[in-house]
Amino acid sequence: MFFPLTKEIVSCLDRASARRLNRLKPDEATVKRRQELADKELHGPLTTEEQARLLLSGMALEFLADLQLEARSLLRRPANAQPRKKT
Repeated sequence: MFFPLTKEIVSCLDRASARRLNRLKPDEATVKRRQELADKELHGPLTTEEQARLLLSGMALEFLADLQLEARSLLRRPANAQPRKKT
């Protein structure tokens, strides 16, 4: 979903930063709250604030996943390889 932006961000990283980014995990409280909201949504409508939190947390987790996908791609390339050209 965020691939053009995440490619640009990751292209600014060195290998050590890409490794650190790849190890990032969302905090347990965020994951737990997101699951609570998702479960609650199954049983009825959420408040506007709850809907916003569920959507925002989902987007944030997806953004992190996209960044990590790009970071892993960077790390698979040889250390002395030139960055991929923009298309």
